[in-house]
Amino acid sequence: MTGKGKHAEDKATSTKSASALRQWAEDIAGEGAVVSPETLAALSSEDILRLLQELRVHQIELRMQNDELRRIQEELADARTRYFDLYDLAPVGYCVLSEQGLILEANLTAAGLLNVALGALVKQPITRFILKEDGDIYYHHRKRLFETGEPQTSELRMTRNEGTPFWARLDATAAQAADGAPICRVVMSDLTNAKQAEWALQESEARFRDLYNLAPVAFVSVDVDNGTLTRFNEMLPRLLGADPETLRRMKGLDLYADTPDGLPKAKGLFERIAAGETVQDVELQMKRADGGVIWVSFSASPVFDADGRVTRSRSAIVDITKRKALEEQLRQALKMEAVGQLTSGLAHDLNNSLAVISINVDLLNLVAADNPKATRHIEAALNGVRRAAALTRKLLDFSRIEAGETHRVQINEFVTGMEDLIARSLTPAIALQIVQSEKPWSVDISPGDFEAALLNLALNARDAMPDGGTLVIETANKVLDEFYVAHNPGSSVGEFVMVSVSDTGTGMTPDVVAKAFEPFFTTKDVGEGTGLGLSTVHAFVRRSGGHVTIYSEPGEGSTIHLYLPRTGGEAKDAMGRPAAGTNLPHGDETILVVDDEDALVETAVTVLTALGYRTLAATDGRRALDILRDDPSIDLLFSDIIMPNGVDGYRLATEALKTRPELKVLLTSGFTRKRKEFANEDRAIAADLARDLLPKPYNIAELANAVRRALDRTTETSG
Repeated sequence: MTGKGKHAEDKATSTKSASALRQWAEDIAGEGAVVSPETLAALSSEDILRLLQELRVHQIELRMQNDELRRIQEELADARTRYFDLYDLAPVGYCVLSEQGLILEANLTAAGLLNVALGALVKQPITRFILKEDGDIYYHHRKRLFETGEPQTSELRMTRNEGTPFWARLDATAAQAADGAPICRVVMSDLTNAKQAEWALQESEARFRDLYNLAPVAFVSVDVDNGTLTRFNEMLPRLLGADPETLRRMKGLDLYADTPDGLPKAKGLFERIAAGETVQDVELQMKRADGGVIWVSFSASPVFDADGRVTRSRSAIVDITKRKALEEQLRQALKMEAVGQLTSGLAHDLNNSLAVISINVDLLNLVAADNPKATRHIEAALNGVRRAAALTRKLLDFSRIEAGETHRVQINEFVTGMEDLIARSLTPAIALQIVQSEKPWSVDISPGDFEAALLNLALNARDAMPDGGTLVIETANKVLDEFYVAHNPGSSVGEFVMVSVSDTGTGMTPDVVAKAFEPFFTTKDVGEGTGLGLSTVHAFVRRSGGHVTIYSEPGEGSTIHLYLPRTGGEAKDAMGRPAAGTNLPHGDETILVVDDEDALVETAVTVLTALGYRTLAATDGRRALDILRDDPSIDLLFSDIIMPNGVDGYRLATEALKTRPELKVLLTSGFTRKRKEFANEDRAIAADLARDLLPKPYNIAELANAVRRALDRTTETSG
């Protein structure tokens, strides 16, 4: 008998309880024991029946347990199948790497990403599929993973089996294999589409940023609650001539001029925007950093938060200063045309009436020839008629649209011929200087009209210098290009003879300059002038196909430029530019451009930059001195003469040369070169600078040549 059987028999003989029989039955079934006949004989029939019953129950229970085990095994097999389906068909690749980087296990997605059969992928080094240039990225993250145990994420370029590159993201975690060896589990994601979308977004954002910053419109966002500027593009600092950092500390209303069309108007607009209203194309005045005022067209809309509350305003601001100036010029032109038509009719009727009066007074003089007292009165009446007739002739000259009989005129000869007449019309305290171009072009003009215009200008200059001064008449050939025309509305591209008349008199304020060519406008006392002098000059030049400009500063004097078209002369090409192939002088030096007119600064900087120079800019003398002090690399100071804030071009140059004697200086002015020389002949440095003056207006070629000459000349001014 076996040990198991003996154990079962001992249990059977030791007790006949139900629990004992049940345990004995389980032992027999579980241990597979063999019960001897003697043991069975020792049992009662009742115990045997009970034992058999327990064995049947246990058999049923075992069958049920076996069924449950089979069901669990089937579920486990199904779950394993589902797991591997999910594992292999996951949208990302999974692989297990050894510490040396060998692929121990991978899913189908990983194999598909690398375009390798799943079986062939195992035991391959992962570095085989990493672009050499990005290998350091992989090694760096693998080293950190096994040294620190911290999960690592890297983005690098991988290659498929056939060599096609793609962007991938690897998320790695440290683990241990069943044998305790260190391994890492890697999730591999294809980032190619995401990278392309990222690059497309970056490109789109760059395009938007370029459009946002390069647009000729200032875009500004203002916080409604505190009024601060929350965002603006690069156009706003350019528009206002302000430093971006300064603007960021300002409030929206600080940008507007303290004029009726500035701050009060802007306050009302911001209140409307805060109430949820959109405003469009409102004309406002803004203030520049240099104190100047510009006109802008203002459009804005409110920005709402999720609760429907207005949080900020979003505005678009367009500089319309030039447009306003053009509109004013158009109004002036239309007014001049209307006045001319009215004047023509009045002068014609007045001439007829004067003819009747003159004839009848002459007849009356014959009748009263023997009456001396009557004759004196008649002669006074005739003098009045003659003066009225002279006035009507001026009115007719002003209103005449077409030029009178024209002749080909050599300007130098004509001006020389008038020198004595002009000199006699001046006071002894006024010096006359005539500076002529060596080879002036010819012009087709009415000699009588030109003589009257030049004499009118000389007389006006005389009246502006009651205490004496200098009158300078200059002639020069001028080629006007797009650069000039863009800043002088009413002018045209082409070749012209320029006649300039400059004085050192009282000068004119901007509002007087704006009205100077209007008929009957005069600053003289009643009875001292008709107000037709400059208007007839303007009419003559326009009839001749040219244009006229005034440059004047109170206390500095005035310069009037007459531009008369060259006879038969056309621009060198259709746009008035130098012929193709003409090389303008260029360089790589550093130039500081200083002018209180932003448009001139901007265009000069554009031209000089295109010629290869490095440029800096300032809109007043004090700022220019700061820049000169901070930047020793500046080779040339190119500055306007008349500027605000107490530092004009001469003082700026003088102060700069004290500390920088090697600095080259080129000054520019609307006054002519000789006019500035005579005005400053008592100041050696100023006179020296004036002799090299670049007169305004200048074209691109004149600017390029003057700058190059200034840079190339030997520095003597400081001496």
